[in-house]
Amino acid sequence: MSTNERFQILAMICLCCSGSMFGSAALTELVWGSDPVSSDYQKIWLTIAAGLGAVAAAFFVRASFGKPGDYGSIIACAGIVNATLLLGIVAGTLLLPVFGTIFGPWLLMAHTFEGHHAILPWALSLYALHLARGGELRDF
Repeated sequence: MSTNERFQILAMICLCCSGSMFGSAALTELVWGSDPVSSDYQKIWLTIAAGLGAVAAAFFVRASFGKPGDYGSIIACAGIVNATLLLGIVAGTLLLPVFGTIFGPWLLMAHTFEGHHAILPWALSLYALHLARGGELRDF
């Protein structure tokens, strides 16, 4: 296994962790409304669904990452937006099959525009995936 492949795996692990954090913070409102998440089972399932959504989103938009130059950076930024929307769709569908599919991406975007603190690790993990897929981390 090459160093670049190891960096891609590490970026995917970071993506899963940061997506779990970001998605569970945003999608708590979707599932339980104003009621706090009460049981440990609900917290665990919410975190797992957000992590699976993050990995699925990164898998589906992986072709957007790793392209060189300014054009590649623009495509990667579009990939970050697409991955965020896909995180909401996949995790929302796992939590509430119809209602969550519709409103999951809206809640993630609302938390993004509110300046939620968990968007930064999510975006930086996606950018690390962009660098790893482009081979720019081989000298790290």
